[in-house]
Amino acid sequence: MLTISDGQFDRLREVSDAAFSKRLANFLIEADPDAGDIPFEELLTTAERQMARARAYGIVTEHGFAVYFLTAWILGEDFDTAFPAAQTVLEDSGTALSAKTDWLEQWTLQILETLENQ
Repeated sequence: MLTISDGQFDRLREVSDAAFSKRLANFLIEADPDAGDIPFEELLTTAERQMARARAYGIVTEHGFAVYFLTAWILGEDFDTAFPAAQTVLEDSGTALSAKTDWLEQWTLQILETLENQ
């Protein structure tokens, strides 16, 4: 039987997170022309920081990280504390991970639609 220690598991997660952070930064550069003006290392650091914030709320999937990162890009890096509605949902330990990310995605789209219609 193969046994993976906690240290080995943490290292695997770090490698996986680093690779996904790069994918998020590259995606952002392709999706938002303004992102191309920001040094790649800065985008990478932002992605890593936002993934850590997402993880603090129990978000641990790539989809969840992507939703959280893009919301932070659109609404600001501290959206989770600046918007009480987001803070309430994200901090609710009774809300399932998928429900948190689904809500966050729909909420962000609703804000963008509202702003677009003003």
